[in-house]
Amino acid sequence: DLEAIAKRLVELKYLKACVCTESFGKVPKCRNEELDEEIRKRNETKTVIKDVRIGKQSPTLLSRITITGENLSHFQGISIKNPILGSDDVVAGAPQTQQTFKFLCCECAAIDIITIDSEQRLPYVLNRSDIDTAIKRGIHFEITYSGAVRDASQRRYFVSNAMTLVRATRGRNIIISSGADSDHVLRSPHDALNLGVLAGLTFEQARACLSTNCENVLEHAKSRSFHKGF
Repeated sequence: DLEAIAKRLVELKYLKACVCTESFGKVPKCRNEELDEEIRKRNETKTVIKDVRIGKQSPTLLSRITITGENLSHFQGISIKNPILGSDDVVAGAPQTQQTFKFLCCECAAIDIITIDSEQRLPYVLNRSDIDTAIKRGIHFEITYSGAVRDASQRRYFVSNAMTLVRATRGRNIIISSGADSDHVLRSPHDALNLGVLAGLTFEQARACLSTNCENVLEHAKSRSFHKGF
């Protein structure tokens, strides 16, 4: 329910939010026109009706696509020339095997975020050399907390996987997001920051996961479109 989530984002004083479309095993062949229109209308309304009170202005909504795959063929369609992906503000990949994780880190050119599964035991190893390559390419790693809010067993996986990611990246290029599909699992930036500290990040690193690192993801996404235009 985008309406309920948007209202909750206002209450929690977020400035920007990504509305994510998930695709399993392939790059979609068409856009979700209804969702695109809803995002466009909300952003237009935001620019017309402004509330000067801090925390009362509706956040800017961005479009994002996350592609989940187990084989390299599932990610072959990720390209800067793909018009479907070119319409999204952010492109993310969710690898399910060691081979696909390495491919996204080292070879996939049109990706901004690699999502680390936080709801089950990781089916692959976070190889530090692959991660260093991804960081040099400007790719960020994402951990989501919605599963940890819903279920105690998933909370253990969140902490374990997040700590593994922090050790592998040494606290660099991490973003913390909700992965929420309903408003009741959304948490404030301060709560998300505390989850980052629980996973082993310093206070400054955890704050960057919700601020500067997220802006860097958007800058990286813009550079893809500039490169395509050039």
